[in-house]
Order: sequence, then C-alpha cells, then structure tokens
Amino acid sequence: MRQLFTFLCLLVSLTVYAQMVEVTIQVDMTGIAVSEDGVHVAGDLTSWSTDSIELTAAGDDIYAATVSLQSGRDIQFKFLNGNAWGTEETPPLTCAVNGNNRVFTTPLEDVTLTAIPFNACAADAATKMVTFRVDMSGQTVDANGVHIAGNFQGWSPGATRLTDAGNGIYEVTLPVLNSLLVLQYKFVNGNDWPMAEDPPEGCESIDDNRLVIATGTDDIVLPTQTFSGCENPTPTKDVTFRVEMTGFDVSPNGVHLVGNFQGWSPGSTPMTDVGNGIYEVTIPVPAAIISINYKFMNGNDWGTEEDPPEGCQTDDNNRFAGLALTTDTLAIPGVKFGSCESLTSVRELFAGNEFLLAPSISSDFVSVRWELARAQPLNLRVLDMNGRTMVEEKVLATDMAMTRTLEVGGWAPGMYFVYLQAGNAHSVRKLMVR
Repeated sequence: MRQLFTFLCLLVSLTVYAQMVEVTIQVDMTGIAVSEDGVHVAGDLTSWSTDSIELTAAGDDIYAATVSLQSGRDIQFKFLNGNAWGTEETPPLTCAVNGNNRVFTTPLEDVTLTAIPFNACAADAATKMVTFRVDMSGQTVDANGVHIAGNFQGWSPGATRLTDAGNGIYEVTLPVLNSLLVLQYKFVNGNDWPMAEDPPEGCESIDDNRLVIATGTDDIVLPTQTFSGCENPTPTKDVTFRVEMTGFDVSPNGVHLVGNFQGWSPGSTPMTDVGNGIYEVTIPVPAAIISINYKFMNGNDWGTEEDPPEGCQTDDNNRFAGLALTTDTLAIPGVKFGSCESLTSVRELFAGNEFLLAPSISSDFVSVRWELARAQPLNLRVLDMNGRTMVEEKVLATDMAMTRTLEVGGWAPGMYFVYLQAGNAHSVRKLMVR
C-alpha cells in the first residue's frame, strides 16, 4: 500500500481537494416587481441574514450572486424580494424541504446553478424517485407507525410514514431533489427522535446517519435495511494522508491523525514513518463522504495537535478536504506539519525541464519523455480529476533518458495528471484529452 501512494505527494492541488468552491446562484424575477431594496438570498450561506448578500441583475430578469462555500455541505436557502423577513418566497414543497427551503449540496468544483423562478419550481423539477425499505422483524412497531427522516425532507421524524408491505417490511418511495448529491437518513420506529434507530459501524456516516450516493437523475431502489442493523454495509474508499515532520522532534508517542471521520479520537489513528521525515496512514471512509475535517498530531493527545495557518484551515482551525464520490482509492495532498506548504520534492533528480509530454493536448496518443540525473527505477502514473488511476507502470530504467507512449483515444475528454516518481523525487505534468 505504501508503494502505491508514495508518488501521490502532488506538486499541484487537484480541484477535487479544493477547500472552497465558487457557487453562482440565480433567480428568475420575470413578472415580479423587484423591490427597491433589491433581491437577496438568506440561508446557510448567510447564517440566515436577510441583507448580507444582494443579487445583481444579470439580464433577462435574472438576478445572480457568487459565493464561496465549503464543498460537501447541504445548503438550505430562499430568495427575498427585499432585504427583510416578510419579503421571502415560499417555494412549493415539490422543490423544497423543511419549511419551504430550497436545498443543494455544494459540489467539489465551481458551479453555476440553474436560474430558479422566484416563489416557484423550475418547469422541469429536477427530482428522482428513491425507494427506501426497512425490515422491522423482531421489533415491536410503534402505534404511530414507521417513519423516515433525512436531509431530503428536512429531518422531520414524523413527516414521512412508511407503508407496511408485509413480512415485516416497510417501504416508501419519495421524490428527491437531484441537487442533493448524498442522501443522509434514519428510520424511526414511531414519529419522534427518541424512537430513531442508531445504525451500527459500517452503515453509519460521520453523524451516525445512513447515507448513499445519489448523483445522477435515475430512480434508485435502495437495499432493504434491518432497523438498527447493517446487513448492507456502506461502500468505502481508502484515503491516504501524509505529513512531513522535518524540523520537529517527533513525540515518543508517535504521529497521529485525528478528524471527524474517526470521532476526533486523538490516539486511535497512528501514522507510519515511511522515511525522510514523512508519516503516512491509509484509512477507509464511507464512499459517500464528500468532505472531511482533520488535523495532524505530534503525539497522541490533545495539546499536541498542529495549528494550521490561515489559508489552509476551516473556521474551527482544522484542515479540510473534499473527497470524490467514489469507491476508488484517493490520496490527500501531503503537507508539512503546522504549515500550508506541500511536501518537499527533490526536483534535482529530474534534469531541468526534461519531463515532457508531446503533445500535451491530444485525442489519440501522447509521448512521455524524461531525463534523469542518473539511471534508476521509477514509477509512471496517470490520474484523472477524480483521483482514479488510468495508467500505472514501474519502469526499470537502465538509461537516464526514456520515452513511453500512452494511448488516450478511449479516455473521456478532460484534464489528467501525469506523475513521475523516482526515490523521493516527484514531478507532474498536465495532460488534456479532447
């Protein structure tokens, strides 16, 4: 596993790991007399302030604003034709949740949301039908019935009742907004929170909810889950973290990783010394986890954690990473302890700019050429924007200069990253497939 990730200490940060993304929200005010106080938005993106973000006219009665948001958050919001409560819209329940709020999951890259009619749904309400089933065998079903609560219906424990389908199975099929990339939910044996299940390890998210990837527009029928059980575990992805401790006296208790994906337990995730001051650990997290907060610790208890500087921290002084919705293996770009600086790369091994792609934009073949300061084995790897491996090859180099040809004709159009790693030296080039 260590060898697989050694050369993923990226010299560039992939979009998929960006901390903040730019989201442009738009509202269509056609047929509405716009207030002299302007058009505003209130919601999680403004701490529900009614006058902090004003939308500007973008033409054709469209008003828009661009805001910076953390990837992976479910954002509830609504538009106001003015700047105070009493001027807000009340969108229909078919395109809203939790008291007529609109909702979307912040994606992993910059996005412009489709313009939404003020106080109405878009003509083609973007929903899919999702079927949920729970097996209540062995449970005494409450007189108030079995319910489901989730981010797709405002986390209301008594609002969505399941139907008895026989043989202990209860089910419901709901329209779910496509703007939610991940569904989080729990079953409730009754209609209030004390009656909610507690999904066991393997079927729970960071917040002890069930969760499922819900990208795309196709209808979904989820596997039947046992109430408070885990017969259908949540798929996982392996995520590798790396930190450089050069210049620090490493604690005799070792270097540890702590984060919301492991309960903020400071001593439960030790990292392995892989040489040259680098420490590494690979852990499984649910595939549907889209964002994580974490820190490195020079020890195994609170008080030994790093304090990441401004520019690579969240509001609560933690590091942040957005993760692709995938079951593939991912690697978080490595950093120096307590710093925003990327891991040291011994570039001197590569002679000048003699790591070349020809051409760097292609639809069929690409030649990869490199020249080393000395002949030695190396790894050649190509990743797509989601961190998936397209090519991986160990090259037993006998010459300092070598060339490899990549066939990219069957690859999806987009940006790719070509990595060379020899010993502790790393270098990367961008490749555009069209």
